[in-house]
Amino acid sequence: MALKKYQAKRDFAKTPEPKGSAHKASKRLVFVVQEHHASRLHYDFRLELGGVLKSWAVPKGPSMNPHDHHLAVMTEDHPYDYRTFEGVIPKGNYGAGNVIIWDEGWYEPRTPTGNPEAELQKSLKKGHITFILHGQKLKGEFALIKMTHMEDDAWLLVKKGDSFATQADITQQDTSVKSGRRVDDVQGATAMPDVSNYPKKAKPWPVSPMLATLDDEIFDKENWLFEIKWDGYRAIGAKHKGDVQLYSRNGTDFKQHYPPVAEALHNLEHDVILDGEIIVVDPEGVPHFEYLQHWRRDKLGILLYHVFDILWIDGHDIRTMPLADRKKVLQSVVPKDSVIRYSDHVLTKGVALFSEMQRRGLEGVVAKDMASQYREGQRGNDWLKIKTHLRQEVVIGGYTEPRGGRKYLGSLVVGVYDKGDFVYVGHSGGGIPDALRKELLGKLQKLARKTSPFKIEPKPNAPVHWVKPELIAEMTFEEWTKDGSMRQPQFVGMRADKDPRTIKREKPKHQGASRKKEQA
Repeated sequence: MALKKYQAKRDFAKTPEPKGSAHKASKRLVFVVQEHHASRLHYDFRLELGGVLKSWAVPKGPSMNPHDHHLAVMTEDHPYDYRTFEGVIPKGNYGAGNVIIWDEGWYEPRTPTGNPEAELQKSLKKGHITFILHGQKLKGEFALIKMTHMEDDAWLLVKKGDSFATQADITQQDTSVKSGRRVDDVQGATAMPDVSNYPKKAKPWPVSPMLATLDDEIFDKENWLFEIKWDGYRAIGAKHKGDVQLYSRNGTDFKQHYPPVAEALHNLEHDVILDGEIIVVDPEGVPHFEYLQHWRRDKLGILLYHVFDILWIDGHDIRTMPLADRKKVLQSVVPKDSVIRYSDHVLTKGVALFSEMQRRGLEGVVAKDMASQYREGQRGNDWLKIKTHLRQEVVIGGYTEPRGGRKYLGSLVVGVYDKGDFVYVGHSGGGIPDALRKELLGKLQKLARKTSPFKIEPKPNAPVHWVKPELIAEMTFEEWTKDGSMRQPQFVGMRADKDPRTIKREKPKHQGASRKKEQA
């Protein structure tokens, strides 16, 4: 009943907003602020409470200045799923206009309590809620105060004086924390392009995913789009009638690993082949590769399948369709409120998105030519990946004895393949959790061999055990040294979605100069 007013105001056949339902309380209560350019620009301030989002429209937006008392008009409750909504409410619908996620995070009552929801509900009824925000832009203590002798829905949003308070105008930070877009840059959904003229192919086929080339410089460019580079496992998902496939780049079956994704594929209305990334995010939407590795065992975080391309739909092979149109097809087939998520993009402005990814500590950006076709198994210049920090996949060729406070094993001795030879690129023991060290030691002991697998045997600074080069890890590092080693490598996680023989040193193509010449 709490959402009756919200649902009565909307025709969900005409608006992309989620219909939603009441939600069981999160372990940490979420908040979201959505910048909404309807008839006038305003900010929708929403707090999770009682299974819904309690909502206030704030015409001037939030302020970090304790001297500002901004009007906040209480509106109808919104569903919990609305916290992820970013897009265009079409003309003719209630609240028509553009919406971005201006800020998001979690919140708690100012006074610690064993039952935050009950404390906040009690304060809401009294008309004075004081809470702590843990957002990306809004931080610290705030209050919502109901105005007496005014209309029932009139409140004030006030920042309290603390170390986060400032006179700087926080609304000048005007990009989405989700996509990096400004509110007036959001593109509306369009009708699905006609696929009837594309070749017929009766059923899905084994797909070798199209690959992105590493580039060393982010850029802005007309007729290019820019996507978030998710930190997960690349996966092809396919549905044909009652049959579902979900597999990695090297053909590993993921259906048993990630059943919710397989179930979501089964529930799609269309027969499709999708390309995307399986990730696990925390309540703030930040991906954690380590959660994904152990998801079957620990179920930490929220499992999602972010899809960014579609190759086949309802018997039509659309790989030759321009990417811009393929993404329109993709957006039209991805349902709301699903484990499967449409991976959105920014047009032209790659630099702004990259800066946002750096600020949020995410892996990077993928730049794509909007006219590009889907070329299976190829790595060309139509898709480029630009990372916020250096990162390299490596194959484990040995491990050293533990020293100091480390348990089970010391450093991993790693390499890559170069023209068929297995060559050493470094060793590191930093960043490996103790629980994983024990598990990893067990796997490595089963791969033991007497001699070094490397073309030239490295000389680690501790006794070393050689292993067959079959396990893949991923590491971050500062730079490549002159002798071809990684400087200060740190372990990120293990990968099970690739063939070890395909792991080579990634060398960026220096395309910045050619782009500048092209634009001159």
